[in-house]
Amino acid sequence: MAENGTRVKAADNPMVYVILDGKRRALDEPSYVNIFSDWEGIDEINVADLEDGGAIQAGYIGSANGETYLVADTVKYRINGNATADRLHLKVGEPRMLSSEEFGALSDGAQLG
Repeated sequence: MAENGTRVKAADNPMVYVILDGKRRALDEPSYVNIFSDWEGIDEINVADLEDGGAIQAGYIGSANGETYLVADTVKYRINGNATADRLHLKVGEPRMLSSEEFGALSDGAQLG
């Protein structure tokens, strides 16, 4: 199974997915450019082998309490350091600062890395 935060696509389709909680989550372009720093490192696989977790409606990199998170809709995934961010091509340089209310409203997802 692919690591959480990994980007994948089918060889014959331009749709890019991010793996979260073992499921493929489709990314629209605004969410993609909010989360990822480039288009490098996307793995081509048989995406039909992965359970469909639905499309991400709002994705971005957020920060709170000195930690950085990949936020997908209502779930936050803590990014375990710069090495993980670099390996997954995450755009962590200018995260969206989360208020305590925003942070508290997000569910906890699995850690990335």
